[in-house]
Amino acid sequence: MNATPHKLTPAAGRRRRVEDERTFQLLFLLSFPIFLAMALGARALPGAKAGDEARQPRGSLFSDAATTARATLAIALND
Repeated sequence: MNATPHKLTPAAGRRRRVEDERTFQLLFLLSFPIFLAMALGARALPGAKAGDEARQPRGSLFSDAATTARATLAIALND
């Protein structure tokens, strides 16, 4: 057996990145409805408008959900 560790070739590295990107996209599509429901619930709760955030304009509901989903998935998939 070969005792040297297996090195990634440039083609294998690209293939791995493509596979990782596809996994991320699949998980994003599957989990986005959950994050959208959470964002909607956070806006509908009575305490959601309290504090300094009430004076600042809010972004789109979809952009808030997408940002949260991307951040959460990136942390969860971090090796």
